[in-house]
Amino acid sequence: MRDSSRTVPADISDDTLVVRIRGGDRPAFDALMDRYADGLLRIAFGYLKSSADAEDLVQDLFLSIWRTREQWQPQGAVMAYLAVAVRRRALNVLKHHRVEMTYAARVADEGAHDDVSAMTPPADAELASSDERATLSALLSQLSDRARMALLLRYDQQQSFAAVGEIMGISALAARQLVWRALEQLRRLHRP
Repeated sequence: MRDSSRTVPADISDDTLVVRIRGGDRPAFDALMDRYADGLLRIAFGYLKSSADAEDLVQDLFLSIWRTREQWQPQGAVMAYLAVAVRRRALNVLKHHRVEMTYAARVADEGAHDDVSAMTPPADAELASSDERATLSALLSQLSDRARMALLLRYDQQQSFAAVGEIMGISALAARQLVWRALEQLRRLHRP
């Protein structure tokens, strides 16, 4: 139930909302949810392909923020912070689902035998994908938070430039330019 005794102006800044939320202001928290929940649901759905799972993830994120509100200090733009949090949580959910499915498939294929070698992935495939992930992660970590977020939204989440702009609070043209500059920076970093 929302507290209607305190209203929150529609044009209030994110920084002001954060300060008010840290002080326990429930209407400010509700205003933050109203402002960003739909965009976060779209991001979560893009990963999870399930409306119910996306809703659960976003609700859990906001619940976590409310529970730790006194210590909550988002770095950078609030939407970027929230989008990264949704992405991390969605990837964890997907990783958990993959582990469960891999285990179930292996058990079914092996007829529930205790053959440990069948449960181990080929070492060369595991090393190659691990090396590629490590290289990409190292390169991405050298980018600014905004550049990394723009690239992840555009290529990891397959978002349009308009959607990237909306999530990051910039125009579609600015999003396109940010992605282009981030790609150029990655190319420079990757050259031997």
